[in-house]
Amino acid sequence: ARTLNELVVHDDERRLLWRSLRERAEHDQLYRTDLPEAELPPEVLTALLGIQGADAPYEPIESDAPPGVE
Repeated sequence: ARTLNELVVHDDERRLLWRSLRERAEHDQLYRTDLPEAELPPEVLTALLGIQGADAPYEPIESDAPPGVE
């Protein structure tokens, strides 16, 4: 897509999309993967994700906005 408007799902397409998503959610056991569980050290995850400055402790920013409003 070149613009956001090209990503909009219209009437009939929207109904088909939601119906497909509902069916998939109802039959989620049919959509399993056979990926092995992997425990990665935090250093590897930060390197793979390109995170910089991971050594500093996380400090959440306090906000006066109501919950759910950024």
